[in-house]
Amino acid sequence: MVLPYLDTEVVEGAIYRPQVGYLRPRELAKEFNNRAKANGATFNEHSKVEEIRTTNDRATGLVVDGKSIDADEVICAAGPWNPKIARSIGVELPVKHTLAPVLKLEPATSRQYALPWITHHESGFSIRRNIDGTVLMTHHPVGGYDVATEYDPTDISETVPDDIRKHGLETLERLLPATENAEIVDEWVGIRSSTPDQNPVVGWTSLKGFSIAAFSTSGIQLSPATGKVIAAQLVDNDPTSYYDGLSITRFKEYDDWR
Repeated sequence: MVLPYLDTEVVEGAIYRPQVGYLRPRELAKEFNNRAKANGATFNEHSKVEEIRTTNDRATGLVVDGKSIDADEVICAAGPWNPKIARSIGVELPVKHTLAPVLKLEPATSRQYALPWITHHESGFSIRRNIDGTVLMTHHPVGGYDVATEYDPTDISETVPDDIRKHGLETLERLLPATENAEIVDEWVGIRSSTPDQNPVVGWTSLKGFSIAAFSTSGIQLSPATGKVIAAQLVDNDPTSYYDGLSITRFKEYDDWR
């Protein structure tokens, strides 16, 4: 049996994909960073972008830590800050937010088994086991963009909301009875971006010189391909064969300068 401690009486169906795993986003980001540096890119860390400068209906640069910097093109890849930043220069995005709460649990009894990434689609909860035996439980609200809203990332509490916590623990114990009475040893809350069709919005916007890279989760995995698409647009004026599937123009009432 692949997962001997799963209560199969409450499961009507499942898909087992042994070649699908998960990664550590921070480590992957560092790898991308190092490769970019090796190819001539420069990074300015801990630098606050205070303003995007515009002239004659075109983005022309940035104000960073009080210093004005000219730029031929500005690319906004700011995760949950994307809508707020774009709106500051008059660009609306089809991007909203959902909370991404995480509970880290310490089971009362240590189990020597591999716990794959399990997603319970009816409730939106996902669980997986860490190398140290702890269990991570995350939540993705059922309904996606239809139930999404917009949050200010600076105002989000690090405490998981009580209703999500209670529902999550009940779901976990129902699926994996062995985790009953597991202790919560850590918790945090992130913000997940969401688009109407759950696919990225990439490339030109309605403001010339201002491009967007807005994802609906999975941003770190898709970033290399996203970079290629945006580079082709900005350097070669080539919309690429992915234009129809990634452009903001695929949504009604949204357009780009092209």
